[in-house]
Amino acid sequence: MKLLAVIVELNSTMKTNALEAWKRLKDKQSISFISDNSPCPHFMLLSGVSFDRLSQLRNILNELASEHPRCQIKGNGIGIFVRDTPVIHIRWNICPNITSLQQDILCQLCNEVDQNWVAKSSLAYKDSSYESLNVSLGLLSDLDFESYMHVESIAIYRIETGRPEKKLYEFMLNKLEQSS
Repeated sequence: MKLLAVIVELNSTMKTNALEAWKRLKDKQSISFISDNSPCPHFMLLSGVSFDRLSQLRNILNELASEHPRCQIKGNGIGIFVRDTPVIHIRWNICPNITSLQQDILCQLCNEVDQNWVAKSSLAYKDSSYESLNVSLGLLSDLDFESYMHVESIAIYRIETGRPEKKLYEFMLNKLEQSS
């Protein structure tokens, strides 16, 4: 099944540290499902949009990107979700500008998407394990995931079972940056 997601790609120090985390997990523990299937570390604003709505979503994001300001968000360290395998992720403190953008997109799409949203950037999942969780976290302990990051754009990714995610379009947020 082919679906679409609206994402924010990491940049600057947060991207550098996420890429280093992916490298360490892959090199030291053969944990690479997320890094092998994502073109860039990111967090999703929403997912589950039917692929046949690509043109509509593209038009919506083109319009909303010109109306919403760039902003700054702050990483909130490493988190773990307990699932069949642990999800190691970067947690985010999301600013009101991002929440407003997400809600405007949802409104335009008539709320017909997965709304079970948590602001996170996955570093490991599926090939991670509870037996090696302490080692995995130790490998990441010196990386700073509590930095600020400027959000300057949003993108549409294609999400398809059995295939890596693919960035289809990117939209620059065009108003002056606002801190939160």
